[in-house]
Parts: sequence; C-alpha cells; structure tokens
Amino acid sequence: MIDIQQAHFKKTTTVDGKLCAEVEIIPFGRTGNLLAYVTAIPNGGYEIVRVLQAHAYGGAAAQVAPDVHQALESVAEEEFSDDTFGCDWKAKAHFLDNLLACPEVRSQLDSLNE
Repeated sequence: MIDIQQAHFKKTTTVDGKLCAEVEIIPFGRTGNLLAYVTAIPNGGYEIVRVLQAHAYGGAAAQVAPDVHQALESVAEEEFSDDTFGCDWKAKAHFLDNLLACPEVRSQLDSLNE
C-alpha cells in the first residue's frame, strides 16, 4: 500500500481520452515521486486512471515513449496488485482517499466536475 506524504496538483491533461488532474505525489518510505492521473466520474466520485513513477524522467512521464510509459505504469501498478483479484481495490481506495484528503488536490479535482 502506498501512503502519501505530500501531493501537489501539476496540471490538467487528457489520458486515455479522459480529462484528468495530474498530481505529483511524494510517498512515505519510497524512493522517487509518483504521478497520479485522476478523473471525475459521472456519479460525483473520482477514479485513478494511471499512476506512474516520475523520478526517472524528472516528472515528464507524459512525454516519454509509449513502451517506456507502459513500463513505468506497470512498475507503479505493482503496488496495487494482488494475486487473487489482479487489482487490489482496497489499496487503490486507500490511495485515492489519501489523495482526496489534500485540500489543494481536492479543489482541483472538484473543478473537473464543473
């Protein structure tokens, strides 16, 4: 499970055809920052579209080649995986709850709904 030390809104961008907030995350007990792409969903909630490790490319994960982008995604996705369900929804929910607890990030995500 990834616990968040700090999170900062970077920009609004489109990922997989969805309008997302790009959020830089400084996790506890982990080397390197993460970039999380979060979008608003129709029921008024939020969804994590993608999480990438940002440290190797100076935070410019959206500009790297597709094969490198996929490798970065899979490394970060390992944090959310589990042997029986493929994607541990509890870990993702915990991560998203921590992300939404950051007032700056929550404010920017709320603006995606407008």
